[in-house]
Amino acid sequence: MEITLDIGKNTASEINTIAQKDGVEFDIAALKLLDLGIRVHLASLEKNGEKDADPLLVELLNHAIKNSYLQKEILGHVFDKESSIFKAYDALSAFKVSENMAHAFLHGKELF
Repeated sequence: MEITLDIGKNTASEINTIAQKDGVEFDIAALKLLDLGIRVHLASLEKNGEKDADPLLVELLNHAIKNSYLQKEILGHVFDKESSIFKAYDALSAFKVSENMAHAFLHGKELF
């Protein structure tokens, strides 16, 4: 199929430069660029580039959240401020300190 397009001098010059760098003819370079543009456009239409979450990651996150709530519940019953290595006053404070330490560790900060 043959189509005539009015692309302008600047665009023609850019395509010509690309064709010379790739060592192909002008029309082949133009076809490759048009194909690339179509693929980029179609990809942008697919949920705005969002992908479905990996089921394994969703399952791991689910377990991590459940474990977090269970740890808070258990710590609330057995916490002893006298033996706290964080020197926390209560269970929720100890849990918050541990969250802050984990966050710092993940961002490359030294903990002690």
